[in-house]
Amino acid sequence: MSTPTLTQYLAQSRTKTDHKAIDLVVMGNEACDLDSMVSSIVLAYTMAAKQQNGCCIPLLPIKRGDFRLRPEAVDLFKLAKIDLQPLVFLDDIEPDGFMARTKNIILVDHNQLSRAFESHGPKISMILDHHKDQGLYPQAKKTIQAVGSCATLVGERLIKKHPELVAPCPGLLLLGAILLDTVNLDPKAGRVTPKDKAMAAALAKFSPSGLTPFFNHLQSTRFSTKDLSSFDLLKRDYKAYGFKDFRWGIGSALVCLEAWEKRENNLGLAFESYARSKNLDLLGCMIAYKAQGFHRQMVLYAKNGAVHDGVVRFLEKKLDFEPYTLKHKIGGLNGKISFYAQKNLEISRKKLAPILETYFKLIIRPKSGE
Repeated sequence: MSTPTLTQYLAQSRTKTDHKAIDLVVMGNEACDLDSMVSSIVLAYTMAAKQQNGCCIPLLPIKRGDFRLRPEAVDLFKLAKIDLQPLVFLDDIEPDGFMARTKNIILVDHNQLSRAFESHGPKISMILDHHKDQGLYPQAKKTIQAVGSCATLVGERLIKKHPELVAPCPGLLLLGAILLDTVNLDPKAGRVTPKDKAMAAALAKFSPSGLTPFFNHLQSTRFSTKDLSSFDLLKRDYKAYGFKDFRWGIGSALVCLEAWEKRENNLGLAFESYARSKNLDLLGCMIAYKAQGFHRQMVLYAKNGAVHDGVVRFLEKKLDFEPYTLKHKIGGLNGKISFYAQKNLEISRKKLAPILETYFKLIIRPKSGE
């Protein structure tokens, strides 16, 4: 029996979603960025090779309609000739019933289930990730390494365990994710590691052009945000966090504050509206953009002014940033918001999230008896 291609595997796996039992679900993080999508799809393909007749499915934990908010993924999937129809999105399933029929879960590009799935933690059998280990799910076999892209770890596993599956389609997907996550393997971005470089070199033959032209093409597509609303910009790459009853989240946007403000006269109200829709106590947004070099900015909104000020005082000791003044006055807020230009370009959401988590653990004391 011949080995199915990635596209054949996806078509076959989709027909099994209604089966009584699902042997394995591979799930990326709730932001479902390109690295997470690619890693979950290619890792599921790799795991299915040893499942043979079993049911192994990658789950993309966003609504199908939200895929358009990730133009770099839309573009890369077209280049790899991936048909979207067989992919399983959140609104293609009934989550509780789907997970109830699932025997095992693999987490990729994160190591803590979102609140929507947290009751299924005992089913996690494996974790492949490059974020800080939260120390959960002791039953799971973990591979957590500080590389620039989770696709690097997936690529290593693919090449080592199933070299017969290394082909243009998965190779192109993995390479695109690695180049974008490491800013074309640029050491100045503070993300690339020797493993990322080695994996990019191993997959370079699958690039439709040289590495730099391929990266530039995807990067240009990624920064195409002209048709997105403020709500879309915050939603397209958002991750939720929480500690006790305190809910917070961080978005990642690719449009500078100056350009964003031209679309939205009152950015404060836009952030407050999004935070309210997610029932958040705190909403942050990490902004990355290019304008005669690479730049980062940050926005912090809290529905409570004292919480906002406490977070800012803490971050002032940890980060190198300076206040950024908008051209339009912010008014009509129930909460408090502030804007910053980052001097340390290595501080991404991946690095900010554990810093904030440390702060909230310090100030939010467990109740007596907990």
